[in-house]
Amino acid sequence: MQSHLDSVDHKGGSLLKDVVRLKGISDQNIEKYMILVIPEYESDEVNVNLKKALFGVEISSIHVKREYPHDHFSIRIWKI
Repeated sequence: MQSHLDSVDHKGGSLLKDVVRLKGISDQNIEKYMILVIPEYESDEVNVNLKKALFGVEISSIHVKREYPHDHFSIRIWKI
């Protein structure tokens, strides 16, 4: 994971850019979390592929995955 974070373009927007920013907070008294809401639309194949990709990302070993199919979204939360 760290090798991917080291190669992040800090000028462009990305999930990994936000992780780098959170890891850069040096105050150890602050708990840091990355919360990602993944929308789901039944007929959109692109979102199915995006969901698979986002559920495959491992930012930290402490994480929670929840799916809310009736509300058409899923969430992932990682402790940074």
